[in-house]
Amino acid sequence: MTSTISTSSSTGCDDGVSNEVLPQPLCKCGIPAKLRTSMTSGNPRRRFYGCQQYNKTTQVGCDFFQWLDPPVCIEKMLREEIVSSGDVKDVAEVIRMLNSMDKQMERVVEHQKKIDDQFQRVLDQIKLVDAQLRCHIAKENRLKAIMIGVLVIVFGFVRC
Repeated sequence: MTSTISTSSSTGCDDGVSNEVLPQPLCKCGIPAKLRTSMTSGNPRRRFYGCQQYNKTTQVGCDFFQWLDPPVCIEKMLREEIVSSGDVKDVAEVIRMLNSMDKQMERVVEHQKKIDDQFQRVLDQIKLVDAQLRCHIAKENRLKAIMIGVLVIVFGFVRC
């Protein structure tokens, strides 16, 4: 007896992976780009093309970069891995962890909004003080001009 487990995501993720063979692009150096795989948390196992000669330490090669795969739907990937492992207990735990992480993220976002609001208020205050300072500098420059004019007149009378 074979059981089939079907999963779907309400986030509307589409893996969009095409099985058609695409021509290998040329990098800015004019040579065929190398197919690489991202291992970052933001783009796990996502394939991309990059310059064959690119080396971060020696700064050799060009900065050619082109994604081959569309963005990965992390939730879909996790569900597929858990379902393929056959351990249903893990699915519930992962869902609890994801929900907890969502709540934490909401708190972080709210905190960031508060910080952004405070930053905007401080920025507005700085702009106000800057405008006041420019006004005082303009007044000071006018007073200097008047003083120079008065000194010219006084010394003009003294010479006579």
